[in-house]
Amino acid sequence: MNKKIIYSITLGLALSAASVFAAEGADNESILERLEALEGSAKNSSWAEKVAIKGDVRYRYEHKEDDGDVTTDRHRFRARVGAYGKLADNVKAGIRLASGSDETPTSTNETLDGNASEKDVWIDLAYITIDCPKGSGLSATFGKMKQPWVQVSDLIFDTDVNPEGI
Repeated sequence: MNKKIIYSITLGLALSAASVFAAEGADNESILERLEALEGSAKNSSWAEKVAIKGDVRYRYEHKEDDGDVTTDRHRFRARVGAYGKLADNVKAGIRLASGSDETPTSTNETLDGNASEKDVWIDLAYITIDCPKGSGLSATFGKMKQPWVQVSDLIFDTDVNPEGI
């Protein structure tokens, strides 16, 4: 998908450049050479292959009945979008924005409460991971990262919490 976007942008720039060159009286051969050069540079751009854009949107209806007269009906959603990339052979980075609230670090869900208010967007992840020399199996992650510990159950470490630090 990223390659298609780059090709589309390159083609648009090339077509714009082509009309400018034609207006200046440049011949078609010169325009074709420049178009091929732009196309070649877009195909060889390595950053497009090293960056991934990911995201998801989830909607759910929740109904809870407690013993007694308390009943909860609510509509909830979660939206996340992030960019993840390889900065060097041993360095990776990521940033992700997510819906949610500052009331709890364990949920990126937002409740649709019917009053048409804006919903919050937070920085959910912002990290850099440096892998130590090959063969050592060690790495260090700095920033607000995905849960790094092995999960047996939510009793020990909540999988929704993204810790901050090293």
